[in-house]
Amino acid sequence: MLYPVENDFRRLIRLDGIWDFVLDPEDRGVELGFPRAFPRSGQPMAVPASYNDIGVDAAVRDHIGPVWYRRSFFVPTDWRGSAVVVRVGAASHHATLYVNGVEVCRHQGGFLPFEGEATGAVVFGRENELVLRVDNRLDWSTLPPGRLAPAGRKRPGYSGSRLRQDYFHDFFNYAGLHRSVYVLKLSPLRIAGLRTKTGLAGALGQVDYAVRA
Repeated sequence: MLYPVENDFRRLIRLDGIWDFVLDPEDRGVELGFPRAFPRSGQPMAVPASYNDIGVDAAVRDHIGPVWYRRSFFVPTDWRGSAVVVRVGAASHHATLYVNGVEVCRHQGGFLPFEGEATGAVVFGRENELVLRVDNRLDWSTLPPGRLAPAGRKRPGYSGSRLRQDYFHDFFNYAGLHRSVYVLKLSPLRIAGLRTKTGLAGALGQVDYAVRA
């Protein structure tokens, strides 16, 4: 994925700053319509940052499950006719991105960027709403891996009254939007990715490449 650098062909809006933020311990945000009607009970949250260490609330620090972020952004009228892409630098560990209530993309992996084209979802010349659902739960398909223990299962020192995350690593599972979020204006016809593969063909070196437009 090409890094977002502003030039004559690419414009960008960087959305670092204070977002609205809410915990979703029962994982009911989609059911309750958070993508279109973000709850007013949200609190301010810095982006980029790990939400666990913002403030002193133990419920936020030790939260297991989804959280939701919301931020508004303006799309200029002169961006009409271009591709509007939202790029998230990192979201730990599962993420779903919505623009004006429309699901734009999903991603798994807490340490790599991802992006989704939102051209059909934005309104030009007006404020738009960006909502991100970020889930820090680990399983055998995540990096690092983990295991969820359902509520009701007890062990020494744990009451079993809530969902528990079992870890197999020796560091804290920090979560949230850990890198910057951008809104990009791109050409509708563009290079979206480049992949190379090296190898040997007899005694000769060989480079295969693929360009995604």
